[in-house]
Amino acid sequence: MLMVALLLVISQSLFGFPVGRHTLSGFLASALSLIFPQAHQVLKQAVIGVIYRVLTGATGSETSSDWHHLSR
Repeated sequence: MLMVALLLVISQSLFGFPVGRHTLSGFLASALSLIFPQAHQVLKQAVIGVIYRVLTGATGSETSSDWHHLSR
């Protein structure tokens, strides 16, 4: 909890985020996208993978290259 509060204070002072207007998850997503530009792409791939598993009833035996191919 202390780390989250510290992150909020630091990010607000450095980047000027209006903390009151953001939900915590939205704020953290914004902060992560600034710190890790690839985070959005990684999240998108993870969501696509989960949706694909649910729709196809995948067993988890697929290779990572299958998931990488699907996300393109």
